[in-house]
Amino acid sequence: MNRSSLAALLVAQCLAAPAFAQDADAPAEQADQSGFGDILVTARSREESLYDAPLSITSFSAKDISNANLRDITNLAQVAPGFFYTPQVTFSSSRLTPALRFRGMTIPRNDPLEQLGGIFVDGIYLFGGAQSLTFDDIQRVEVIKGPQSALFGRGTFSGAINFITREPSDTLRARAEAGIETRGTHNLSGSIEGPLFEGLSFRISGASNEKGAHFTATDGGELGRESTNVINAQLVWKPVEGLRLRLRHSEVWLDDSRNGTANLNPSRPELLNAPGRCIRGTAPFFCGALPNYSKLVPAAYSAATSLIPPAFAKSNSPNIILDILNNNKANPLVVNGLPFIEDTPHLDDAGLAGRFYRTSFETDYEFANDMSVHLTLSKSDMKSTTAQVSTDDNGNQYVVSTNILTDRSADFRLNSSPHGRFTWLVGANYFKQKSLGGPSGTGALISVLDATNRVSYTEPSVYTSQGDVEYYSGFFGLHYDVLEWAALDVEGRYQVDRATTSLGLPTADTSSYKNFLPRAIVTLKPNADLTLYGSWARGALRGTTNSNFTLYSPALQATISAIPGYTYDVPVETVDSFEVGVKQVLPGFRYALTGYYMDWKNLKNTVNTPCPSNRCGPTITGAFAAAVIPSQAKIWGLEAEFDLRIAEHWDASLNAQYTHARYDRLFTPLTLAPTGQTDASGKTPVGFPSKQASFSTTYRDGIASSFAGGDWEWYARGEANYTGRIYVDEINQSWLNDRLMLNMRLGIERGGTRFEIYSENLTNNKTWVSAVRGSATNYRVGTTSVSQPTAFAVLPRLRTFGVRVSYDF
Repeated sequence: MNRSSLAALLVAQCLAAPAFAQDADAPAEQADQSGFGDILVTARSREESLYDAPLSITSFSAKDISNANLRDITNLAQVAPGFFYTPQVTFSSSRLTPALRFRGMTIPRNDPLEQLGGIFVDGIYLFGGAQSLTFDDIQRVEVIKGPQSALFGRGTFSGAINFITREPSDTLRARAEAGIETRGTHNLSGSIEGPLFEGLSFRISGASNEKGAHFTATDGGELGRESTNVINAQLVWKPVEGLRLRLRHSEVWLDDSRNGTANLNPSRPELLNAPGRCIRGTAPFFCGALPNYSKLVPAAYSAATSLIPPAFAKSNSPNIILDILNNNKANPLVVNGLPFIEDTPHLDDAGLAGRFYRTSFETDYEFANDMSVHLTLSKSDMKSTTAQVSTDDNGNQYVVSTNILTDRSADFRLNSSPHGRFTWLVGANYFKQKSLGGPSGTGALISVLDATNRVSYTEPSVYTSQGDVEYYSGFFGLHYDVLEWAALDVEGRYQVDRATTSLGLPTADTSSYKNFLPRAIVTLKPNADLTLYGSWARGALRGTTNSNFTLYSPALQATISAIPGYTYDVPVETVDSFEVGVKQVLPGFRYALTGYYMDWKNLKNTVNTPCPSNRCGPTITGAFAAAVIPSQAKIWGLEAEFDLRIAEHWDASLNAQYTHARYDRLFTPLTLAPTGQTDASGKTPVGFPSKQASFSTTYRDGIASSFAGGDWEWYARGEANYTGRIYVDEINQSWLNDRLMLNMRLGIERGGTRFEIYSENLTNNKTWVSAVRGSATNYRVGTTSVSQPTAFAVLPRLRTFGVRVSYDF
């Protein structure tokens, strides 16, 4: 049975089920005087009101997710101020190389072991594959800004997102949902849950989602299609009062076309007359706003999608890409085969094939004195194969990558009774993660020069980016009500990172890093509906070593060692974050305001130096020789969230943020050619908008009781999502213009039954989603390849119209 059939069968079973129950479990909300309902959050390992929690948190309940039609983390980033998400913007972009950016803290990092922000599922760290998450099985999402290392631990240097999944109901019920859009998008999901016997309940859910390709390459292939199929299963057992055991398993299949990233190399003939093209350095680039795709000829933003593209079709080995993917050693260029090609999913088209498995077990017990203990164990494996063309629609270079990500974790927590002036928690955490192969864009580089029509391919014996990390930590949290209206929280985590870089190479290096990560919070409650707070927190990321340096050629070693700030041993990366906030709930109105300042030191700036003829050293092949250079930045900003009850049936919400981020010290040698400068000190980091805003308004009213049995209501909802200027290069010479996306929804619902028609990107805004300066190798200009500056830009999602329907049985 194939993946789509499996998901469809699950939904069919749900549709065939009898009407078990009409009402869903009550959400984690309580009434408050604003009239919106008070969402409960667990960001500090204890349940508390969102408007009492002294943190900057944006929380979405299952109802919020459904109302806004949030389907993945890309949608989430549009409505959570201070958080921004895109795939890593390069020719090799895929869902497995995401960039989670909080509060302007951004630096290009393709290494899954070195991400600044972390995603958690039920408090368990998700290693890689953030965009593989679907929201069909999610009960609540908490977006927590700023360092969260004290209580969340690894991967939360700049912030964290915690997805809380739905638990089984003790009443037999089922749910089905389906949706279809123009431009090839469709979604199908379903679930069934209920008791097996006294104290034991189950839940099975599945989804089959297709995000249609909005663009077609000149060879007819798709650009940007994403297919996701998911199966989730869980058991919850409560054998005695106070004891709970939960076992959950998820499997995800990914099947994507060539990504929707354009290689805007201004040296290409198709871009010689592009708006904004300029020469400030030794090579052409862009000045001012990057021109929208609609102002370019289609070939300028197209890319080959065939595994036998035109450049290879006339070469001496036209089937080399297929032979690498099929491990066909009859081809004399395929000697030993690409590492791990037999272990990762088979790929027969340009794009991505991925498989994700995750199993977790958790148990908690509440004692008679209200103390509680919690234990979580988890394991996950992600395997993927990618094949992406890195040039234009002639397809002169392909990159084929295999990647295996594994992690194992254990987390133990002991909480005091939540009652009384003094409360506490203590715990310990273990985490081991390994990255084998390489992320998308590393691995086998296969190229053809137009001048010779001969394939150039040196088979890699090992990936240079492999590594593993073993992490131990102990942590605590202390809360004391100093006065009836004033409280003090002191939290801390002592952690040890044992990291191995260049795993499998002769230069493999293992280092240990020890850090204490504190946080202190002062909270004032002048009255029950007003919260004032101030906090200081420290985050830390392990240091690293430039362990491949000795494998590079003498010429490259000389170039890299001359970079200002270069050191073999890169120190621990740290951030000190200071935050103040105010939250208040009033009749028909509530708000949260936050201000922050962050001092970021030893940020890992990866500097890539081009390798002549893709040869970085006697045993190292690749387009670039990478070195990590410690740098620093300072950031401050403001965040605001408002909910307003305009009238009995009419409400509105506004979320907004402003970020002022500047590098104190940043050296970027690859910007010399496009901009004429290499010192980015004082510039704004690329890839994060300084301004974001999200506005929504909904009007609801009842329908005549004679309609379809009564109790129906209709609604109309409008949404406006604004993204400010995003800089493309480190010198801030080029940028993306502001982007405004408008959505409209009109529907009817009763209980868990809903029918909706909608339009997204109503005005058909054509601004690029994100873009970043890069380097592209041109194989069409002579007898040797030439590295040229380029801008990699993510194509937009165009205007769509859709229908979705859901039904609770």
